Amino acid sequence: MSKEHLIQFDQMSPERHRELSSRGGKKSAENARKRKSAQALLSAMLEAEVPAKEKKLLNSKYGISVEGNLTWAAAINAGIIKAAADGNVSAYQVIMEMITAAQDSEHEDDELSKSLEELGKSL
Repeated sequence: MSKEHLIQFDQMSPERHRELSSRGGKKSAENARKRKSAQALLSAMLEAEVPAKEKKLLNSKYGISVEGNLTWAAAINAGIIKAAADGNVSAYQVIMEMITAAQDSEHEDDELSKSLEELGKSL
């Protein structure tokens, strides 16, 4: 922000400041809703079942033979594992990050469980 804008901001009336703050807050909330909606859509798509035609392609491409349901998330994970096995270091790093994140989440869940258990005993 330029020095001129800072001076104007300092000289702004409280009403104008409230108005601009309100606009910013509304825009921020709108963007958060859009991100949440996009994340929910992506999550739903990843959990969708892979069609039979695509399963055949995965079998021929990655050697994955699946009886029953196969989600897109599982298919993508299989592709990442195959890439890592073929020497793709980035794919291996993604796998390690996923494992670390899962372990961290599990540790946080354990800590939360302990805290809730202690709280329950104290009540």
